[in-house]
Amino acid sequence: MVRRVIDRPGLDGFQWRVWLVAGSGFFTTAYSIFSTNVVIPALAYVYPDCGTNQSLIINLSTLGGTMVGMLLFGFLADRYGRKAVYGAELVIVIVATVGMTTATAGYGGYMNIYGWIGFWRVFLGIGLGAEVSFFLPGGSTTDQLTILCSTPYRLSSLRNGPRLDPEQR
Repeated sequence: MVRRVIDRPGLDGFQWRVWLVAGSGFFTTAYSIFSTNVVIPALAYVYPDCGTNQSLIINLSTLGGTMVGMLLFGFLADRYGRKAVYGAELVIVIVATVGMTTATAGYGGYMNIYGWIGFWRVFLGIGLGAEVSFFLPGGSTTDQLTILCSTPYRLSSLRNGPRLDPEQR
């Protein structure tokens, strides 16, 4: 039914709402996954011991969690239904986001801030992977739906911009 509505010729008000809601959801998911490259310099300023290993661990933990979330929640959604599992995915994303915002090195700096950030990014990655697996149709032959699902990921390269070394500027 949804594919019939999306593939109708022309764009009516409902189709614009579907594109807006799905597009904003995919954009925020892609932003959450790829925003670490923007945040790492700020972390390096606040916590000077940030090297390439820490930024690599943060990026890989997010992507690893995303893969686990896609596989796990894709299986659970197929088994129990998307509505039943979507609430759990939403709770994971909310808890991980709050955890990320409250991550700290602790009183006196006795805890490793990058360990906490890595943990919460894995947790967030699981939730984001679950979200992506809910909305990406497997083997879809629908042109409009394929364009809708792939556009935010294609546009993420425009948002991040080209990477230049300081010597090349």
